[in-house]
Amino acid sequence: MGNKQPLKSSNLVVLLQLGDDKKFKAAVDAKLKEETFDINSKINQFGDTLLHYAAFRGSESMVKYLLQHQADPHQQNDRKLSPMDIAKERGMKSIINLLEKPFPRNDERRGTGKNRY
Repeated sequence: MGNKQPLKSSNLVVLLQLGDDKKFKAAVDAKLKEETFDINSKINQFGDTLLHYAAFRGSESMVKYLLQHQADPHQQNDRKLSPMDIAKERGMKSIINLLEKPFPRNDERRGTGKNRY
């Protein structure tokens, strides 16, 4: 298995910005099939991850989706902020609630994985 590489494309970020859940999820699904894709890669010069950005946008569906696919809710960006910190700064209670509780990953729903908490 190869080393995980940071995202080289901004396509996922653009799809997050557009709020196109269906296309975003399809793009992430395709990327997850690549051994070198890391869902926790930094996506910008501030060290944010896709989950930081989804939390910033307040997108419940994308936050849920990323958590299901092992996005790390505790990973800090270059300013030492986690997705939870960003949600709290913006007063996004629904996102805070999602990030506070354990979330089943995709493989857990099939009964093959272990909870990350």
